[in-house]
Amino acid sequence: ECVHRTDFFRGWNRWNDRFSCCGSLFGTNPAQAGGKAEEAEDCFKKVIPLDHKTYKTNALYSLGVLCYNDGANILKKAAPLANSDADKYAAEKEKADARFKEAVGYLEEAMKVSPEDTKAKTMLTQVQSAMK
Repeated sequence: ECVHRTDFFRGWNRWNDRFSCCGSLFGTNPAQAGGKAEEAEDCFKKVIPLDHKTYKTNALYSLGVLCYNDGANILKKAAPLANSDADKYAAEKEKADARFKEAVGYLEEAMKVSPEDTKAKTMLTQVQSAMK
């Protein structure tokens, strides 16, 4: 019986190490909350290969939100350039649109993994509106 417990905890530690950098995946990601979006993005990407529907769905959703927020921030910073430097604004808008497209991919994948989860569908609609 001790062997089984040891194996369980050894397996749990490997599982936990894989996604511990992502926080709970149900609350705030420590890296994301600390303004380290790239680190948070890397953490969520580590969770996707796991064979756990809830974690995978939450990671995909979170990646979609991160990409959307990044695109929105790029557009916000570029807004003053819209009238003064159209070429530079167009380049920044292209970067934002690329992030929005990434967001769409993650959110669509989250919907495939968990079709019953409505938050990804709601977020996808918001991202698609931003791309117009």
